[in-house]
Amino acid sequence: MRVAALGALAVLAFGAPTVDRYLVHVENFDRDVVHTVPAGKPLTFLNVSWQVAVQRTPPPKGTKPLPPERTWMKVSATRVALNQDGALRDTKPEVELTDDDGRSWQVVDLENNVPTDVAEHKLRTPYGYTWLGIVPTAVADRVRVRLKPNAYRHTSETDIRKAAQGQQETYDVFEFGR
Repeated sequence: MRVAALGALAVLAFGAPTVDRYLVHVENFDRDVVHTVPAGKPLTFLNVSWQVAVQRTPPPKGTKPLPPERTWMKVSATRVALNQDGALRDTKPEVELTDDDGRSWQVVDLENNVPTDVAEHKLRTPYGYTWLGIVPTAVADRVRVRLKPNAYRHTSETDIRKAAQGQQETYDVFEFGR
């Protein structure tokens, strides 16, 4: 009986923290809600209009040639702040390329002309991001762009305190089709 009780206590001692860590992971990382955006269509979210395009591109200067089974891709995203709230949400989004099989490929920053100072951000003016990535040639014409806008707002310290009280972070992710 004592051995069984000791075994049960050991399972609880090691299992409870594991379950707790799993629940924290699910709570914090598995809450993305994916929305599909038709090819060439803009999307408005949190007072920012987004338009995304992806296409094959020649290799950047100074890079080694890729093997035939790999292709360079260029992702362009245009953001337009529709009002002051949209201008405050100027943090760079997370972007990756995906396919129907659930695979994903990272992209790297190439260009970004979004003003770093909110005061310089003009409303209803298009600003852009450009990324480069490498995907298998077989899926190059089918990859989609997965964009996760950052809900962070550049605000005063008082507004940050108010926002932190009970406001849930946004977990919306947008897949722009081809």
